[in-house]
Amino acid sequence: MQHFWIKAQIQTVMVDINVQAVKTGMLFNQDIILTVSEHLKKWKVKRLVVDPVMVSRTGDKLIDDQAIASLKSSLISQALIVTPNRYEAQILSNLSINSLEEMKKAAEIIYNLGAKFVLVKGGGMKDDLQGSDVFFDGKNYQVLTTETIKTKHNHGTGCTLSAAITANLALGKEPFMAVKQAKDYVTNALKYGLEIGKGTGPVGHFFPLIKPEI
Repeated sequence: MQHFWIKAQIQTVMVDINVQAVKTGMLFNQDIILTVSEHLKKWKVKRLVVDPVMVSRTGDKLIDDQAIASLKSSLISQALIVTPNRYEAQILSNLSINSLEEMKKAAEIIYNLGAKFVLVKGGGMKDDLQGSDVFFDGKNYQVLTTETIKTKHNHGTGCTLSAAITANLALGKEPFMAVKQAKDYVTNALKYGLEIGKGTGPVGHFFPLIKPEI
């Protein structure tokens, strides 16, 4: 039954809207991943951002091994850009990642799964590497760094980044510029994180509408 509803949702959007780019996020199991993969192929989606949500920033595993295998074999191969965090990159590359060189090596291995561009995110790295991301196009590595924002209100950082990349691609920006501008956007959104309740708040997506206090 879940196949029917997923197919119906994809078809409804694709028929009604001139879709320029697509992002995937948390896909809970193998059946869902295979269904999404099949229908993205059907609609010949060219600007696909795969955010392989399977391990949280703290290292907690979110999906099972079958789902991970399907993600690697059927979805990443369709991606224009794949955006794993440190822990997801470790699973996808079968490497332990503790240095910039290991981030680069992981990016190369993930690239060989079929994605055209790879962004290994360094939010889970330590010390000076925290927040440094590695962008790989199959030939060259570029390290993207921004200021580190000290805040506990960082919920949704990875999802926001991949969504911003997708939006930039839909506007016709080239992959590297789409990633760079998205990273700048997320850095600013972290500055305006929302303190909601007693836990970790979300990043401030609407910061461009907020006038800084004088």
